[in-house]
Amino acid sequence: MLILHSLWGATSALPSFPLLAGNIHCDILIIGAGLTGINCGYILQEAGADVLLIDKGEIGTGITMGTTGKISLQHGSRYDRLLKKNGPELASQYLEANRAGQNKYMEIIAKENVSCDLEENPSYLYSLDDPSTIEDEVKTCEELHLPVTFLTETPLPIEIAAAAKMEGQYAFHPLRYLAALAAKLKIFTHTRAIAINGHEVKTNHGTIHANQIILACHYPFINAPGYYFMRMYQSRAYILAYANVPNLRGMYIDEKTDGFSFRNWKDLLLFAGEDHRTGKNQEGGRYEKLRKTMADLYPQGKEVYAWSNQDCVPLDDIPYVGPFSLKMPNVYIATGFNKWGITNSMGAALLLCDLIQGRPNPWSDVFSPQRQPTLLPLFNLGFTSAGSLLRQKLYIPRFPAAVLAPGRGGIVEYKGEKYGIYRDESGKLFPVKAKCSHLGCQLEWNPDEKSWECPCHGSRFDYHGQVLNQPAQVGLKDNG
Repeated sequence: MLILHSLWGATSALPSFPLLAGNIHCDILIIGAGLTGINCGYILQEAGADVLLIDKGEIGTGITMGTTGKISLQHGSRYDRLLKKNGPELASQYLEANRAGQNKYMEIIAKENVSCDLEENPSYLYSLDDPSTIEDEVKTCEELHLPVTFLTETPLPIEIAAAAKMEGQYAFHPLRYLAALAAKLKIFTHTRAIAINGHEVKTNHGTIHANQIILACHYPFINAPGYYFMRMYQSRAYILAYANVPNLRGMYIDEKTDGFSFRNWKDLLLFAGEDHRTGKNQEGGRYEKLRKTMADLYPQGKEVYAWSNQDCVPLDDIPYVGPFSLKMPNVYIATGFNKWGITNSMGAALLLCDLIQGRPNPWSDVFSPQRQPTLLPLFNLGFTSAGSLLRQKLYIPRFPAAVLAPGRGGIVEYKGEKYGIYRDESGKLFPVKAKCSHLGCQLEWNPDEKSWECPCHGSRFDYHGQVLNQPAQVGLKDNG
């Protein structure tokens, strides 16, 4: 049975908050009430600041709801890559920020007596075919004083080449944690930030004057200055939750970005994978591939939930946390967590709290949004975007809308023009403009999600044309 929201959404009750009504003032405004925004708000309020949060929807119903809920320092083979590309100092800064973030979670959960299914487990980074990658990561972790153990066997039901085991890591229920902290904060929901002009933030329900502003909304809705759409892309992954399977007593991630991850929650096993760049899933079948793998591994298992999630991927693997732009000195950003947003979001909150209060922070260099971009990935990102823009202008559909079978979508000819159309199971057509309302790239149909996706910058829309994921702010029906 396919549940159209995640395990976390189905097993938690989030508090409701009012809409903004008119113009108000605050010291610090945080845009976005997911895990990043809530952590920032809690820590800043703890430090004595006057904090207000707004969210375009309900709290925690975006990226936070889709996470696998791991408070882990093992971020794939990230440390070895950082050491080789950036040197030991910046690699150490990245580790220490996440270590501080992990410790802060433990402190908050204990202090506030948060009931969030916190569980300590080892984490395993494994490789199916390349022990050298694991050996390199183990060596780097040892250099960074992060204890790991090299193994050639794990409790997984698959044969591995090697694994790195890290003891003392944690998993939790992210929305139960979020709900506990949100109850202590001042929040307005269904209040969408539209524009920032100096200290004024225009929303759909009034204007907020804030001395400092934090963008904690996953992907910045401001194109310039900052130009973050040129410095990262977005990717999607798919998750299944299965009953009637063994408890693996740990958290497991493949060193390959397109590999699988496993972790238990109570009597369920969360199985994730089938990553792809947003807008690059025209063939579909991602859920079915995961189901086939699970059927091979655990034929007695029963699917209970299925969902997906989206991540911002910086070109150099490192999040952007700090001043949004030198031209907007009162605005800060936290984005680009590259699939490790739980510990990174808390590290970001600690860093931003220091910056806003004028205190030095030992991690500010590694996360600086003002660092120089990596040239080759930047070229590749630009090439992909240019190709999609050309496709929007030059591609002529070869098929009329009539060829679409029920339950299918695609870019077709409709009433003499190019449209993106979904035909539902009853045969009803849902036409939208197949041009992204962000910067005009050609949208592509994702059959697994029944959504329109932009391969340039990761905006997503449902088949009615409503925005699902930023940076787009305008729906396709209203897209001129």
